Amino acid sequence: MKRQEMVRHGAEQLFTAERSIKTAMCDTAALISSLSKMSNEGLSVMIGQEAFEEAAATFMALTTARGAIVRTHSALDGVKVQLGCGAMAMGGTDAKPGQTGGSALLQPLRAA
Repeated sequence: MKRQEMVRHGAEQLFTAERSIKTAMCDTAALISSLSKMSNEGLSVMIGQEAFEEAAATFMALTTARGAIVRTHSALDGVKVQLGCGAMAMGGTDAKPGQTGGSALLQPLRAA
């Protein structure tokens, strides 16, 4: 396998893993929301508390996984350069956001 093919294949696998984590986060957040809504339907807050806590713990674990895959992404950028493929662009055409203290710089949303 040529180096460019290796980089392209690795990038595809990385993007698949990133999407999977984001999807799992959305699905887990929906579960937590559903559990909260069911609790508002007249059930005691004590019913299902353990399930709620476990779902929240799952979301926190996925948050940790998201941070790890972001760091993996950065590390693979370095590998790409080591393989002599630093000029290869994968994914979207948007520039990557800058980093400050481990969190991406976000632009505030504006209402139209």
